[in-house]
Amino acid sequence: MIDTTVNQRIKMLVDEFERGNKLVFSKRVGISNQALGDIIGGKMTNPSYLSLCKIAKALPKVRIEWLLLGEGEMLKTLATEDTGVKKSAVSAASSVKPFSIEPGAPSTHEGKTVPTFRVKGESMPSLPGTDLVQQVAKNTREIELMQQALETVVAELRQLASK
Repeated sequence: MIDTTVNQRIKMLVDEFERGNKLVFSKRVGISNQALGDIIGGKMTNPSYLSLCKIAKALPKVRIEWLLLGEGEMLKTLATEDTGVKKSAVSAASSVKPFSIEPGAPSTHEGKTVPTFRVKGESMPSLPGTDLVQQVAKNTREIELMQQALETVVAELRQLASK
């Protein structure tokens, strides 16, 4: 993918979600039309943390890594829920008889401590093609990446504020 600025990526979102209509987009995400125009026009080269958060919250299908860093695809894939678990696995799990999940002792997987759970009930859910421990580790890594990206944005905002 060609390197883009956060301003260009926000313009791409306006085009993708509102066919280029800045007024409708600004209302949808909750930022002023003036601020959006300044961002897209390049007058505001570093959109505020608040503006980025509003965009991310209003557009949950947009990958935060893409918005902040330009990494990966713009949109989350349809094959996964926000948790990363495949939809077919969620459907399979919803058809099991009643059960409960309780916290268990932490375990180590690939050198990382991950939570474990005890399943009690008539049957234990099986998630076809999904290794729960690997999925938790993957989700943990994704959360760490988002946290790092947000920390970078906060550091840049602090640096700008101190000027």
